[in-house]
Amino acid sequence: MLGARPPCDLILAADVLVYAGDLAPVFGAVKAALENGGLFAFTLQRGEGGAFVLGPEHRYSHSAAYVKTLAGQTGFRVLSLAEAVSRQEKGV
Repeated sequence: MLGARPPCDLILAADVLVYAGDLAPVFGAVKAALENGGLFAFTLQRGEGGAFVLGPEHRYSHSAAYVKTLAGQTGFRVLSLAEAVSRQEKGV
C-alpha cells in the first residue's frame, strides 16, 4: 500500500480541461493536493456566456466568469487569465 503523498507545489493541466465540463471536482481535488501557496496552471478553450458548453469538436469551452467564480469558491486566487494559442487544428 502506498503512503500518503506529500503536497505538490505545482499542478499543470495543459490541453486537459477542455475534456471536462464541470470543473468544480477538478478544482477541489487540485486544491486538496496543493501545498499552501501552490500553483495550479492550466489551459482552457475560451467560451462566452454561460459556464461551459460542449462544442462541435467535442471539447468544452469555459467562460472567464465561470473560471473566476469557481476559483474563488475553491480558495484559489486568479493570478493571470490571458489569451494564447495553445492548439493548432486543421491548419488553423
